[in-house]
Amino acid sequence: PVPGASDPVLGVRDVHGVICPVASLALLLRVPEPGSPSHLVILDHDGDLLGLAVDRLEEVADLTGPAGETDADLLTGTLACGADVVGVLDVPRTLQRLAGEHS
Repeated sequence: PVPGASDPVLGVRDVHGVICPVASLALLLRVPEPGSPSHLVILDHDGDLLGLAVDRLEEVADLTGPAGETDADLLTGTLACGADVVGVLDVPRTLQRLAGEHS
């Protein structure tokens, strides 16, 4: 845990000499954690780094086509991926949320 950080923040990692906060994606999205996070996905948005702890990673792909609508706060929309519907994370809003929760 990081003193003074909000619940989703699990800790920090050194990524090529840059301190990167690590947060639980499940806690950020306010959904039950299906298991213990075993993967770390590093996001880079305009030089701001964020590590997301996730329980699994199916694939990384370029997004094509428009995203369907969603009411979820940290998602920009949804996309069909085979038989599944996946949420598209709004990275800038997620970074703002984390910065606001522990500032």
